[in-house]
Amino acid sequence: MGAMSGVLVFVPCSPERALALSDGESFASCQAFAVTPSLLRALDLTPADDEDAEYGCMLLASVWGLAQYGTRLVLVAEVPQGQVGEGDDADNGGVRVSGLRLGHVQSFFTDEAGQSLVAEASRAVEGLGLDEAWETDEVQQLMRGTSLLWHSVEELARLGKDV
Repeated sequence: MGAMSGVLVFVPCSPERALALSDGESFASCQAFAVTPSLLRALDLTPADDEDAEYGCMLLASVWGLAQYGTRLVLVAEVPQGQVGEGDDADNGGVRVSGLRLGHVQSFFTDEAGQSLVAEASRAVEGLGLDEAWETDEVQQLMRGTSLLWHSVEELARLGKDV
């Protein structure tokens, strides 16, 4: 695989918005998370720890999505540097992405359908900020008790239809 030409971002998303993206819509602007110097400091990592940093970034995005949308669905996308700006939760790698479209998305992560830990954590963190949500017992149990499942971008169009 060649050198990346863009910025790898992790975009928390609702299933409805993900389906809209797979149907050809684009997001004018959306919250995302990226490996930034602030995130590396927050996770006590160095740039050499890129895989650990990306994993941590994906988990943070999943918890943000859980608090905002009640579900952990994280799109993994590569976007041009010019489409990435300052976002909420900057201390946790939060960025704002403009013009996100399906062509940027490489894959996505989501929970297996029907996970009781997800439902419990979702209720516990509804409307909370990322740091507050991360600290809840329910989210910590979710992190220990379940793993997000990787899916290829081609599976996005079937989201929610074959489970």
